[in-house]
Amino acid sequence: MNIKKKKILIKVTSSIGTSMISNAEYHTLFYFCKWLSKDCDIVVSGIETQSQIIEDLKKFNVKIKKPFLKYLFLKRFKYLFHIPISIINTFIDATFARPNLLVCLGGVFYNGLGIVITGKLLGFKTLVRSAEDHDGLAQFDSIFSFIGLYARFRALISKFVIRNSDYFLTVGEWSIAYFRKKYNLSYLRSFMIPGPVDNSICIQKSFYKTTLESKIKLKENYKLESKYKTILFIGSRPYKGTKNVFDLLIKLKKSNIKIKILWISTSEEIRIRKSALNLNSYVKIIKPVNRDDLVALLKGVDFLFWSTHLGVGYGQIMLESILCGTEIICFNPIGDAKYLVQDNFYSHLDQVVDRIKGKKAAKKIYLPEFMNEKKLCNQHIDLFKKILES
Repeated sequence: MNIKKKKILIKVTSSIGTSMISNAEYHTLFYFCKWLSKDCDIVVSGIETQSQIIEDLKKFNVKIKKPFLKYLFLKRFKYLFHIPISIINTFIDATFARPNLLVCLGGVFYNGLGIVITGKLLGFKTLVRSAEDHDGLAQFDSIFSFIGLYARFRALISKFVIRNSDYFLTVGEWSIAYFRKKYNLSYLRSFMIPGPVDNSICIQKSFYKTTLESKIKLKENYKLESKYKTILFIGSRPYKGTKNVFDLLIKLKKSNIKIKILWISTSEEIRIRKSALNLNSYVKIIKPVNRDDLVALLKGVDFLFWSTHLGVGYGQIMLESILCGTEIICFNPIGDAKYLVQDNFYSHLDQVVDRIKGKKAAKKIYLPEFMNEKKLCNQHIDLFKKILES
């Protein structure tokens, strides 16, 4: 006798798989489908463009539901329409799929809104997964600017979504305590399980095979002498720690250290400021890169500099650096990241300078046991089983 499987519809961002890197949402979706497809029928809704993720998901017999309405072709104007389009697409997809559970995996303030509204109208259970603190993000922009107003608008919708979803899932101990307190969430309907770690970095053949090969290639690409130290930093906004990077650069310049910071950013403001501070010879601005190139950079540089003023989430690039064997200079971490690094961080930039000079030993960061893939798999399966059977 065949037992009918429960059905889960997962709503993702339309551009998944085509952004700067195969980001956290990409491999979270991959592992969710890998872990849950054995016991459930999975429908993925929202992928608008052809990307590798579609081929990856076919291995697990996942059904890809193409959007009824597309909007990425609108370029900059897409932000005016993604909320209503997400609501319409989610409602249509759920009407035909008739899932037992609607899940938002990316884009809480628009996809989350779509699943909450659809769930209420059609009577489906809903789960929102988030590792973003939109309320915290909103504090970094002036309320008198368009960006600041838009950030607060997103935060307002995110709060509504998280409070009104049947279930909420986040990734860390600090995060779950924060969301429960901030949004007054029930302990019975809010959960914490760390996100899956992208272990493909360790095994994928397209990546440079060894750290040595990557370092040689990097020095050749950027025409650097062998004695140059290299640091990778990713970020354009203040909450990513950009001020800390500039402060570090000024100290490194005063110390006459032969160093190059490879800075992945699209910000014109960053370019202008590095020139104004006469730091052009110390900084190389790099446009967002694809997955292979990012891993090659991680393996090739001497250090990753990581600093953020937001507590939710472990820092995807930090986890990837650990897998690549790259030394991480973690500066004043808070929240989930502090749980991850324990005491292996730097609290003063002078300590960072001493480490780069070789005067201090490396602070080594390891993946904790709770991020073991088998454990995470079992935890996710148990959680979804509990929700589907409730």
